[in-house]
Amino acid sequence: MDRSDAGGSGARTSSATAASDSGLDSAVVVDEARWVEAERNMDSLGVTVALLTKVLDGAVYLDSDAHEDEVSRKELQAALLAQEKRIQQLQTDLAAARAAQKEGERKLRETSTELVNSKVALQAHVSELLAAKEELARRQ
Repeated sequence: MDRSDAGGSGARTSSATAASDSGLDSAVVVDEARWVEAERNMDSLGVTVALLTKVLDGAVYLDSDAHEDEVSRKELQAALLAQEKRIQQLQTDLAAARAAQKEGERKLRETSTELVNSKVALQAHVSELLAAKEELARRQ
């Protein structure tokens, strides 16, 4: 970009014209000058981008075999990363399943204990009922 032109005589002429004219005509002249300056800047930017692209193309792709090897390595690295994430997820799922299994086994033991206790209590009640029945039968 040529900064001497951007802020130079063209801008001063536009400002002088804008100051001497009045109304809409002066605004149009100033806007026109800005557009012309913007177009010059865009042309300069386009040339710069083209040069940078040319330089980078030469720098990045020096050897096609090396480039292909790098692409293959990147693909393998991405696949490996995906597999590592999947392994981590599976390990997390396995840990959760083991915790759920332990909780299930604990509940099973608790229920079994309650069942045994209920059986003992029921046997005690049946014994009491049988003893009460025998007592009634003796009294009659």
